[in-house]
Amino acid sequence: MYWITKSCHEPELYLRWFQMATFLPFYRSHCSNNVEYRAPWTYGEPFLSIIRDFLNLRYHLMPYLYTLAWEASQKGYPLVRPLFWYHPHQMNLWDIDDAFYLGEALLICPILQAGAQSRMVTLPPGRWYSFWDDRVLEGDRQVELAAHMNQIPLLVKAGSILPMDLEKNLVLHIYPPVAGSSEYLLYNDAGDGCGEWRIDQFRIVRFEDGIELFWESQGDYPSIYEFPYEETVIMFHGFMPTQIWIDGREVDPQQLVDDSLKSLKLSAGSQFRQAYFKGAFL
Repeated sequence: MYWITKSCHEPELYLRWFQMATFLPFYRSHCSNNVEYRAPWTYGEPFLSIIRDFLNLRYHLMPYLYTLAWEASQKGYPLVRPLFWYHPHQMNLWDIDDAFYLGEALLICPILQAGAQSRMVTLPPGRWYSFWDDRVLEGDRQVELAAHMNQIPLLVKAGSILPMDLEKNLVLHIYPPVAGSSEYLLYNDAGDGCGEWRIDQFRIVRFEDGIELFWESQGDYPSIYEFPYEETVIMFHGFMPTQIWIDGREVDPQQLVDDSLKSLKLSAGSQFRQAYFKGAFL
């Protein structure tokens, strides 16, 4: 984001551009030697704390970003994609230049003007979840979304599995498909882009009373029998599980992360092949 800081004189705009840059491939903030000095800590609070939150979010999203970078090397797909990318025949999406996809799962709607507390967003077709509060939005229409200082409109597409890194744990955020099934590939290596690698393939299938999750792996990083995270956490959005079976065995409720049954924590050695979550869609 180095290019956007050269002309920034307002703390609010610096913050807004930092928020947008969190979801771009190139993420670097600095100033020029011929302008007023500015850095994330230049403007004090509350800007510094909000910037820190978005920087942490960037690190949490690293599994998703790293997989997108690998996908770009394999298929040539850009990490950042225009709204018409998945709907090229929908002409109203071709003129939108103030929102973008990051991969297939995330829709980013930046705030580009000082003082803005909301903005209009043209949603592509499909069902969308607010990343911040799980509010559900039906697509293929225009909506006005709130944009308080500590957030920007950030949406997740239904059917997505969004991987995040939280204290060396892999958190799989599952947003159920509206119907049918969807898949996601997670790529891992030693961080050098070459040598040993591992691909984890996840597939979710929606049924009337629950969700089935399949998990297959291939590759040799760090070993086909090892997982490069300490634990796996499954976090549901728009769904409340009440019973869980993993590889045909019902799971002891004591393994659940919290009493709401929204998430399930597994040790690194407990990778499963198939899990069924029975419950209610919200």
